[in-house]
Amino acid sequence: MSLEVGVNSYVTENEADTYFDDRYNGSDWGEVPDTEIALVSAADLLDSAFSWYNDKTESTQDLEFPRNEETDVPQKVKNAQCELALEIHLSEGAVLLQVPKLIKTDKVTTEFFLNSSAFPTHIKNLVTKYGRFKSNTDNAVIPVKLER
Repeated sequence: MSLEVGVNSYVTENEADTYFDDRYNGSDWGEVPDTEIALVSAADLLDSAFSWYNDKTESTQDLEFPRNEETDVPQKVKNAQCELALEIHLSEGAVLLQVPKLIKTDKVTTEFFLNSSAFPTHIKNLVTKYGRFKSNTDNAVIPVKLER
């Protein structure tokens, strides 16, 4: 699957490149081996890590934004996706790791909850106006299917 704005990403690769052109850590972005995968992973994690305020503009849309009958995605959400994509690379994926909460062997699923200490504060702060981070104490369970 390739990156597609509105389906699995809030930004294009060109938008991310432009964002990092104006940032001190822009050279780090140039070291990311697959920016498309990093951006798609960041959008997934961003959407699942927050309880977003208001409703999706269209109930059938793939991503959490736009919301509240808006047609555009807030720039801070786009910036957060870019920053999170870079953080995934710099942390070698550690920000994606989630702590196991419960294992249901009868369904062959493992449930995980977000490790709030691994999620970068500066990214949380970018989007705090639009939603609340699901911390460990929120019982924010994300089911993950294990396939054999």
